[in-house]
Amino acid sequence: MKDEALAKTIQDLFKMQEKQARRLIGDTTVTAYRRVHEVATSSLERTHEFIRRKNPKQALPLLIKSLILINYQEAREQLSKGLANILREVFNNIISGASKGTINEQAVERARILLDALAVLVYQYGKKR
Repeated sequence: MKDEALAKTIQDLFKMQEKQARRLIGDTTVTAYRRVHEVATSSLERTHEFIRRKNPKQALPLLIKSLILINYQEAREQLSKGLANILREVFNNIISGASKGTINEQAVERARILLDALAVLVYQYGKKR
């Protein structure tokens, strides 16, 4: 995702009407998303380190761990299908790039920004358990 596309995506997220945002967030709990966000952003930060060291493939286990957690939280019905789909797409793209050695720091930074933007929506409209 390029910077312009990311900016548009985030603007579109924040322009959502409450009903549309609640449909995307669904039954996602703040706690579940916080857990996903914590693990996912940690794996993205570590991916940065591996990219700087010219070995992005070393990040694959961490990235896959994030993907597993996303699927787990969705299966537990703690994360909505809509959010899970967005997060899966983000991580599948990062994993694909890392496995080919073509991932760059900007792609990882964009993924982190998108996760943070989704966190804002979850904190506004998610279930507080």
